[in-house]
Amino acid sequence: MVEKNLEDALAAKLERALLDRSLLRDIRIISGTSDASCLYDLVSERDYKIFQDRSDWNPVPTLMIDVAGGMVPDLVLRSIASNENRIYIEVKYTEDLNYDRPLSQIVRYFLHLLCTTRQSPLPKKQDIRRAVLLAAPSAWFENKTHANKWYYFLDRYADLAKLPEVDITLGELRLDTTCLDTPV
Repeated sequence: MVEKNLEDALAAKLERALLDRSLLRDIRIISGTSDASCLYDLVSERDYKIFQDRSDWNPVPTLMIDVAGGMVPDLVLRSIASNENRIYIEVKYTEDLNYDRPLSQIVRYFLHLLCTTRQSPLPKKQDIRRAVLLAAPSAWFENKTHANKWYYFLDRYADLAKLPEVDITLGELRLDTTCLDTPV
């Protein structure tokens, strides 16, 4: 299996979950910075649109050009109710995160989500909770070379993400579990 196949399998599951929300309970969040233990805890019954490797994911392409210019997360879940991007998912199989540790692609996605969304975008209503998630097989996270940038990111940004006024879940989606319908 290659990285794109893994991404496609996760995207297909997210598409099916639009009709059967219980599928989101199968997508577990490991080592998360919030109380969310699965994608359902972030999304619940709220409607979303999926962007997969599409440049139109970014509603403000002129913002943060030096940080996020030209970058495209593998998967983005955008809330239908607020029209805000709420969850960024980067999928890895054997590749490292791009760029240097202090400004790796996962750091860039976190900063972009923080700057372009609101913690509570809907007055008096709940929306999809915000998250930056890294999806990969367990072996990827166990490989010190691969996981180095991820754990550096968590070490530097988890406290900020956990603040009530920020409330962005940072977590791992281990894609070798029952999460996907196709084996890794």
